[in-house]
Amino acid sequence: LSKRKTLHYIPITIPDLFNSFEHPILVAESYSAIPVIINDSQPTSVIAYALASNDYKIKLADMKAERKSKLEDKLSKSNKSLSDPSNVTINFPDLTPPIVIDSSLTSSPTMGHKALPVHYSAHSKKTVSGSVTNDEEMVKHITCEFVDKNTKFYCCVYFAEEFNNFRKLVFSGGEDAFIRSLSHCQPWNNGAGKSGSTFSKTMDDCFIIKQMTSNEAQSFLEFGPKYFEHMKRVHEERKPTLLTKVVGLFRIAFKNTHTNNALKQDLLVMENLFFDHSVDLVYD
Repeated sequence: LSKRKTLHYIPITIPDLFNSFEHPILVAESYSAIPVIINDSQPTSVIAYALASNDYKIKLADMKAERKSKLEDKLSKSNKSLSDPSNVTINFPDLTPPIVIDSSLTSSPTMGHKALPVHYSAHSKKTVSGSVTNDEEMVKHITCEFVDKNTKFYCCVYFAEEFNNFRKLVFSGGEDAFIRSLSHCQPWNNGAGKSGSTFSKTMDDCFIIKQMTSNEAQSFLEFGPKYFEHMKRVHEERKPTLLTKVVGLFRIAFKNTHTNNALKQDLLVMENLFFDHSVDLVYD
């Protein structure tokens, strides 16, 4: 009789293919056509993941639909006001100035807040008299939050709709190419930055990322609408400009409980003027 051999299995430990500061699990949960692995050491990967997520895309679509609906409603009320006989001017000769009765003043639309999907942030603006108005100064930003087993991430996309439209004007590669560029970055020591801010560049050299101070970020939030107006006009009229093309402003934050790494930054993304150019002389 032949003896049966006993097989002994030795367990093999397969090493983790990813470092503790990489988050591949999030890729499977994002339902995105563009896979982005967040890397704690590459802050723009947090932005890329947020922009590629369905959560962000749904919020952006809702934001655009709401703005379109609000504009159509405003135009409808304006046309109705012009054709309404009650909206008349009554003149009292030699007694008082004309009195304008405007029915739209008693039914001005207000901007409603949705549940968490879209975050609204109001930036007040003082008038000459010192009063504060929020009506036309209401600015929408989109916030996204996502977690894996060790880390919680946060990304606020400032001027989400405005920057999305602006990138369509000036960046021929499209939004997908923009996201892929931001998915990887590296520190960049350009010898500048008197404020102590750090700089990074995307691995493909397309974009430069500047860490903003809180005052710098607040300043852009205030003059941002004028910047978009000016750059849109420059593009449409094909006029030259010395202003750098800023293509995004973001606030990111995360806390990795496994490595104890934590970060909170305001980041400005702008074009790299030297990309795909041969430069003979650089001066400041």
